[in-house]
Amino acid sequence: MPIISPWQPSTVHGACSIPEPCVVPEPVKCVTSCQNLGRDVETMCTDDIVIEATKYYTYKDGTERYTAPENAIENALKQSLQRFTRESRILRRRAVMVTQKGVADYYIEPLNDEQIHAIESICVDGECIPFADGICCDEDECASNGNFNYRGFTFEIPNKIVFSERSCRDGAKITIKYIAETTNDACSFDKVVWDRHKQAILSGAAAHLLTLPSWEWTAPSFGLNEERRYLMLLAQAQIEAARRYGRISKTMYSGRRF
Repeated sequence: MPIISPWQPSTVHGACSIPEPCVVPEPVKCVTSCQNLGRDVETMCTDDIVIEATKYYTYKDGTERYTAPENAIENALKQSLQRFTRESRILRRRAVMVTQKGVADYYIEPLNDEQIHAIESICVDGECIPFADGICCDEDECASNGNFNYRGFTFEIPNKIVFSERSCRDGAKITIKYIAETTNDACSFDKVVWDRHKQAILSGAAAHLLTLPSWEWTAPSFGLNEERRYLMLLAQAQIEAARRYGRISKTMYSGRRF
């Protein structure tokens, strides 16, 4: 199978009603989503790490070395970023909003190029709200004492919180702590992930890219080695995150994958 070369604009004849040829425009590079988001999160572009990552993906055992195309490398890096942020649970985020009277449903707005992986905790005016297996939103009654003794909440993918009781008043402070992961098409990501876990991301991307079947740049033996290295670095990151945030998940050491 031939090597896929990086995308280049091409001239197509006969596709337009005008006699001049059609020129396919260059793809738009990530710009706006790489700017600072106004929160205490510094981001960087995925484009900025593609060139640095290229040297990891040029192996071919016993033959001439081939370089994977840039679009394949970029895709592998994005897949690795999402996998690592999801499995390491290192992206702790906080969302703050206020209650509205008669409303039980609230929507979290994640940062650009991120999505919610799991909810850690929800508090309303300092009162912790437990996670509920089920909800009952058919009644118009508020909590019996007029406060916020909610029976619980549920989380609906991708970003909806549903309380078991409608709010009795406006303006109560809702504080939501959640774990984020990058999206699979993220153009930008939290710079701290790259600064602290660069090798894990590169190894995860290499494991993905080098084990793809039937391409000239693949080398499964190298890819499996990179997968083992990724899993080792992931375990270290999980322990580091657990110690940093003062909690050790019961499932972190049980062999369960996140």
